Amino acid sequence: MTDDGFEDEDFDEADEAGESDEGASGEGIGLCMVLLRERTVDWEKLNAHLQSVFGGEVEAINSDPLSGCLCADGTLFLLHMPGPVPNQEAEEAANYYYFWEDGAAEVAQHKSHVIVTATGEGDVVDRILLATRGARAVLQAAESVGVYWGNGSIANSTETFLQMSEEADRDSLPLYLWVRFQLMPGETEDRVGLYTLGLSQFGEQEIEVVNTSWKVGPMMEFLYNVAHYILTSGNTIEDGNTIGGDENQKITVSYEPSVLDAERTVYRIDLP
Repeated sequence: MTDDGFEDEDFDEADEAGESDEGASGEGIGLCMVLLRERTVDWEKLNAHLQSVFGGEVEAINSDPLSGCLCADGTLFLLHMPGPVPNQEAEEAANYYYFWEDGAAEVAQHKSHVIVTATGEGDVVDRILLATRGARAVLQAAESVGVYWGNGSIANSTETFLQMSEEADRDSLPLYLWVRFQLMPGETEDRVGLYTLGLSQFGEQEIEVVNTSWKVGPMMEFLYNVAHYILTSGNTIEDGNTIGGDENQKITVSYEPSVLDAERTVYRIDLP
């Protein structure tokens, strides 16, 4: 059994598929926005904290009214924008989210934001992990509301982000910070569905479940483990393959048009 709770034999076909093109080519960056309660940033305090976290020099960048810095050997760029995220994007990302009941109202209180961009060597997972570390540093040094992860259409509170990212590494990815696992109604009141937004930033298809009788908690955990396995193993689940948490569980995965966008193909997981 893998660390994600799946039997290795259930992914024999997936092992042959190899890594995704984006992960192999090293394309993609880590990008998020830290939502601040004030319109200004104490760069002296923040730069000192960044230096303690990443070591090396922190290069200040000032171009009024914008300010920022480069750190982590020039692979992490922070830029302060003296206003809220435009077009209420962050509020919409926090709205109706399973893990942040009053998220939209709280996000609406932010007065400025810091754009965190991670580049450099490695693959997109490395860069997203670096951006996560950068966001953590800002959260620890400035009064903040939370973090908006645009490529996952998701926003999380400061407390949630700090807690879930504390031990983040390549073997333990904090996917709830990067990928939206969004519930949707089933055909009857006792059924439910779910879709993801954000796996595409890793070069992967999104996941969808339609009209299942599974309870929300077990369904979220199972699908999280599926996504985590795909991203940590570098494997792709083949169309028609089966997955499961043990040798007796066989759940079919097929490639289907998304219920959100028929032109996009997703992993449709056939939970009964």
